[in-house]
Amino acid sequence: MSDFLKSKYKILFSVNVFHHYFLDQGRTVFLFDKTRKQSELSNYDVRQFLAIVPTASTIEKLKNLRALYRATSMGFLVVVPEQVEVKEELVFMVIPTDPLFNNYTALTLRGQKIESFPYEEENETKYCRIKHNVFVLTNRDPKENLYLSGIIPNRPDEKNDYQAEEIFREAGGGVYQATADKAGSSFVEQLKEPIPNGFVSNADIPSKTLHSINFRGIELTEEMKDDVFALIQIDTNRSHFDKKSPVFEAHFKNRSTEWHYYNTQSKQYEPKFPPFWEPLAARARLDKRQATPDNVKIERNSADEILKLISEINP
Repeated sequence: MSDFLKSKYKILFSVNVFHHYFLDQGRTVFLFDKTRKQSELSNYDVRQFLAIVPTASTIEKLKNLRALYRATSMGFLVVVPEQVEVKEELVFMVIPTDPLFNNYTALTLRGQKIESFPYEEENETKYCRIKHNVFVLTNRDPKENLYLSGIIPNRPDEKNDYQAEEIFREAGGGVYQATADKAGSSFVEQLKEPIPNGFVSNADIPSKTLHSINFRGIELTEEMKDDVFALIQIDTNRSHFDKKSPVFEAHFKNRSTEWHYYNTQSKQYEPKFPPFWEPLAARARLDKRQATPDNVKIERNSADEILKLISEINP
């Protein structure tokens, strides 16, 4: 124990998890700059809405390395004794703790259903459990940047083949987000200053085949919690670790909605004309009557396709 306490430690890596609902100001996007102090981060604490915890096998690996995991206001970090060389993959579960998380977070409309399937192995019936639409954020791809999300995909080949909230890139480089299923040309420009490949997108949901079952998501192994929203996988064998203490980033997009204001004369919620789409944001808004994540309505057609997301704004 005394040797443990005398060890000098170094930061192996850290992960910053940015949720833009808490950081953006309307359409003004928060761009992290670690070279300067940013006032947006003064009250930001990811622990208020997400728990990020290592899996049981990762806890065991950290223990064997005499490494320490620490949650921080911006995410988490791992420290190790200076003399220890680490060649491991470490996995962390991202679990929402705010009951309104899905309301202000983009790409949550499809849900994350859990299913169990039987399969035969050595003349024995066993069961595998899968969870759909779980994001896997990793540094394993051959890339130099420190974003844990993959490359934002190009516009679908079929121009009307969108799912609501799908994030994609146009040929000219602009980043867009569909406002409805099969939206055609009805899309809202994502950002004036897009984070290059920084936002978590549909491309971060892995496609898998497990015991002849095709799905998009992850297998829920015994060490995975049922309420996992995303996984963060850090492979310390990658070239990122040739540099000193890499700082990885994950950016979750805030939801955008069409704002409808309550008309006290007609006693109905009415849209502006032309329709006004705006990201939900916890910081300063455009006027005194603001959209809040506790009052989001999903409008669907008879085929259960999503037509629009609406924020109903009271007087």
